[in-house]
Amino acid sequence: MSKSHVFFLSNNIVEKISKSILKNIKNDEDILFLVTDRYRTNLKPKKNIKEVYEINIKSRYLFPMRWLKIKEGDRKIKDNVKCDFHLYLPYTHHFEVRLLMSHNMCSGFSIIEEGMTSYCKLEYANEKSGSKKESIKEKVSYLGRLGEKKFYRRGAERVFCVHRDAFPWAENKNVLDIEFGKEKKTKNSTIECVLVLDNPGYYEERIMAYSSALVEALKLLDKKYSKIHYKLHPVTYGNWKGAVLRNLVDRFGPQALEIDRLASVEDLAANTGADVVVNRSSVGFYCALFTECDVYSFRDIYASIVSTGELKWSSCTPQVYWNHVQFLSDL
Repeated sequence: MSKSHVFFLSNNIVEKISKSILKNIKNDEDILFLVTDRYRTNLKPKKNIKEVYEINIKSRYLFPMRWLKIKEGDRKIKDNVKCDFHLYLPYTHHFEVRLLMSHNMCSGFSIIEEGMTSYCKLEYANEKSGSKKESIKEKVSYLGRLGEKKFYRRGAERVFCVHRDAFPWAENKNVLDIEFGKEKKTKNSTIECVLVLDNPGYYEERIMAYSSALVEALKLLDKKYSKIHYKLHPVTYGNWKGAVLRNLVDRFGPQALEIDRLASVEDLAANTGADVVVNRSSVGFYCALFTECDVYSFRDIYASIVSTGELKWSSCTPQVYWNHVQFLSDL
């Protein structure tokens, strides 16, 4: 029996792994890509949906309006796949993913590595996502479609990753070979360093701490590089936090140029050999793992500024990360 394949794309590493999985899928007529609002892809498949269930979870919809949105999303999927489909997901806690998993044409799901949470224990990942059962209000609001909110639900047919240490809780791991970069590294590259800016957070204390740490990091970069390139975090595009980060980079660091939001830092590092600087972004891990560039983190600077309470979740970085990434202050 034929089966459709639906991929939920949320970041560059998920897209890379999806491409590797696609090599074993013969009929591209049965492939559908779903792309989150925070991510933009260069892929141009025959079928692509930006947002399936157009629901603003913060909006106080009347229940009938939300039910209508759910049914409209269900029809979008049905109109784009010919038969029952298998879902490929980076996580299972997001409300749209949970609706997709409960679609009457969904026959199963697999998990794709998407970042450093993929290297955490299952209990930690689920606790981080605020694992809980549907409330009565949610059951009514979402037609009983959400189920448990867990970062990784059990029952995945397979899990796909790029490193043997990923998904320590999974038995059916598939470690895939992926490649970054399409061009040979050139000696005349004009890119020396790429600074990857994290999401500074939503709480005032965290934003202030991140900004202070970034300023100190920029001062260190100013001593080492004459020019840097930088990339904002997707959630900061077009809002005041992005404007603040741009201002700090321009004011305290060396000459700086912002790179396009569609650019893959991993591909850029592979092609140019540029150093990469992060706070704790998983981009740093993948650059260190798959390219010849040097990767630095200013996490120690941030940790010395932020309060213990604010550092609780973000400090629990798997050791495999620090096996490949070094501290910027050690330069």
